[in-house]
Amino acid sequence: MVPMDVVAVIRHKVASEGVPIREVARELGLSRNTIRRYVRANKIPVPRPEKQVRPSPVRDEVATAAAAIWRARRSFTAGKQRLTAKRLWELLRENGHTASERTVRRLVAEFRSGEREVTVPLVYTPGELAQVDFFEVWVEPSGIRQKAWMFVMRLMHSGRDFAMLCAQQDATWFLAAHVAAFTYFAGVVAAVAYDNLSAAVAKILVGAPRLLRPRFAALCAHYAFEPRFCRPGEGHDKGGVERRGGHVRRQHLVPIPRGESLAAMTTALQARLDAQHSRNPMYVEAWARERSALRPLPAPFDGRQVRTVQLRHHASYLVAGARCPVGGAVRWSTYS
Repeated sequence: MVPMDVVAVIRHKVASEGVPIREVARELGLSRNTIRRYVRANKIPVPRPEKQVRPSPVRDEVATAAAAIWRARRSFTAGKQRLTAKRLWELLRENGHTASERTVRRLVAEFRSGEREVTVPLVYTPGELAQVDFFEVWVEPSGIRQKAWMFVMRLMHSGRDFAMLCAQQDATWFLAAHVAAFTYFAGVVAAVAYDNLSAAVAKILVGAPRLLRPRFAALCAHYAFEPRFCRPGEGHDKGGVERRGGHVRRQHLVPIPRGESLAAMTTALQARLDAQHSRNPMYVEAWARERSALRPLPAPFDGRQVRTVQLRHHASYLVAGARCPVGGAVRWSTYS
């Protein structure tokens, strides 16, 4: 329930000062429905006095002992051998406490509630964030079934997706898919969220900063977007693309797609995604807003890296399956 002093502020701003409900909701951090309810109310309910809690020294003593055992449980549990409420009650009885099992169960519920991670609905502004991930899929180019990887970039405000079927989950395809995605969207978002995939992250340092792959760092600098990385092992940090990738795999890649090449199958897949997106008027309106908020697209990023190596007259160098000529200075371009 909203405090009475806040209710008074709401009614005075709307009824006396004529401030719009939307602006009052933004200032006070409340929903517009809540503001309307208190503005239109004929009678403001008077809050009841708080119920006095009777002291319970026995329960408080048991709660202190139970909390101590609960905090230390990781030292004597592992994996699925977890501490249950019943086992905690038994441990408390062994230590001389006489609380009921029901009381201990309530205490455990409070402990778990306090440790539960708080989540809030996310609202993204146009052009603010995209999420990226790879998904393992099966395809049949030229009638030959093989494993491939589906790169998905999802714009979080509009729900617009770009998908690309890749032969490998490596730096070459990773960089090329980014270039294709930004070209498809005809603009660049402010930030892109990733998990800690090896094509982008060379090492996770102490304190969780990332050491980026050189060519990925060059890609970020070229398009001037901020790379954001999820916590290790926390896939729900980018749950939007995780859910969407699974949906695409089940709804658009069944039966297993067939085509002349990965490029042809990618074109067909993207057409299906665009058609699905255009059927939702809300998504269409959001895409119009996001498209105007994207930053201008620079020239396509060249992911090749030129290196110079001095070889002896009898030596040769193997790069990406190609053997370089012997003798003298050798230059080649490759993704890294």
